[in-house]
Amino acid sequence: MIVGNRQRLFSQLRGRRFNTYFADNMGNLTTPSGDVDLVSQLNNYNIGNTDTWLFRGYFIPNTTTTTWQFRTTSDDASYLWIGTNANQTDTNLDPDNAVVDNGGVHSTRTVTSGNLSLTSGVIYPFAAVGGNNTGPGFLTVEWRPNTATAWSGNGGTFYFRNPKAANGYNP
Repeated sequence: MIVGNRQRLFSQLRGRRFNTYFADNMGNLTTPSGDVDLVSQLNNYNIGNTDTWLFRGYFIPNTTTTTWQFRTTSDDASYLWIGTNANQTDTNLDPDNAVVDNGGVHSTRTVTSGNLSLTSGVIYPFAAVGGNNTGPGFLTVEWRPNTATAWSGNGGTFYFRNPKAANGYNP
């Protein structure tokens, strides 16, 4: 899905904090706390006790292949959407349609998507959420264009956001 003009996008994803653990229900994320973070990577991103962070923007792949994979490592729940399923408003993102479903209350756990077909240079809507019920919490998001390459989380040339949207995505 091509969306708009790449020149109107800024580097990085836009994250917003919610003062609640979303409990695998995006409908619980109705009122952001006001805390915002712009990130080029989500590598052990700290999530406070009973907090949730939602990151929105776009992912632009640098190669065309049918074997793109994404994964999240988190404590507690995390989900990742890319493409059509990431088009929903924040509260309507459906965990059942997530590319990566790493939901529930759990200690450190990694879940990997199946293979996805992405085209180089196409602008794909992107969303990732990480929530922490109790104790220390974090979120890591990584990808690779095929199963033979190493995982990467450096989004410097992959992550983009709409600077005019309060959540980095919706106009």
